[in-house]
Amino acid sequence: SHADAWIDLHGGDIPEALVPLLGLAEGAAPDVFARGLAMAEVFGIEHLVVPGHLSGTT
Repeated sequence: SHADAWIDLHGGDIPEALVPLLGLAEGAAPDVFARGLAMAEVFGIEHLVVPGHLSGTT
């Protein structure tokens, strides 16, 4: 199957105070990065996360 985007909508059975954010892959093709920015604008997302090389665990 094919998808143009993956949207992760968090929901849970406990109260959560989550800040809407959009993660963009560093090094993504320019058109993919641009589509991500366009999605952020459409959904009113104000926080963008572009992780560099992350190490460690959560």
